Amino acid sequence: MRNFLILLATGLSFLVSCKKTAEPVDIVGEWQLSDYQTKAVTIGSEKVDIYVQFSADKSFSLYQMLGSGRYKKFSGTYAVSADNVLSGTYSGGGSWASTYYVSLEGSKLILTILPEEKEVQTFTSTTIPESVKNNIY
Repeated sequence: MRNFLILLATGLSFLVSCKKTAEPVDIVGEWQLSDYQTKAVTIGSEKVDIYVQFSADKSFSLYQMLGSGRYKKFSGTYAVSADNVLSGTYSGGGSWASTYYVSLEGSKLILTILPEEKEVQTFTSTTIPESVKNNIY
């Protein structure tokens, strides 16, 4: 019995030492907002078009158009923690208003606002058109 306990303890020690550390989700790429669900407010009928690019150097560029017209560009840096929480800072120094739990489902990037989980934004992998990048104010 004693030998069995020693063997069990050795095996558990080996498993714990081999356990991988958690890796954050890799969100590098270009994405377009394809779905927006909210439990808190009504957005109304105004068209919202958003593209975002997350780069390997931890920078982001976000292009947002409300209604019809030109896109407004936001940029800065982002971080994804080991527990898949996405946060960011705009190039002007201000932090994002929210943090998000981030997950990938095939070609979909899912962002769930934290801590209330009242909003879920779904982005689809895409290439940001040059017409968007060149139509900013």
